[in-house]
Amino acid sequence: MQDARSTLIKACQRVTMRVSIVEAACCCMVVVVYDIPDDKRRVRLSNFLEGHGRRIQWSVFECFISLDEMRQLHEKVKKLVKAEEDNVRFYWIPTEAASAVLTIGSSKPEEPPKYYVL
Repeated sequence: MQDARSTLIKACQRVTMRVSIVEAACCCMVVVVYDIPDDKRRVRLSNFLEGHGRRIQWSVFECFISLDEMRQLHEKVKKLVKAEEDNVRFYWIPTEAASAVLTIGSSKPEEPPKYYVL
């Protein structure tokens, strides 16, 4: 009985050591809007943005990120599109203003959790 208990305690300690808490650093909402006539580039950008924010319409994403992350996102997006043909806009909205957004037919913009347990 004692061996089973000590084995269980050791297993729980190992799991606890693997769990880490990561603080999400975001200070503003960035709305990314795009109009891209080429299907391949549009799908590539859409797939890329799904890893950075929440799709709210077919060509509109809300991303809660820091200013540095927004600059990095902007640079990466520049490599995925053709400036001569495509139109991509980044709207920087302070968190206080994002909480005042009025919506019809969808939920309000929600900031992601402050902490993630990995």
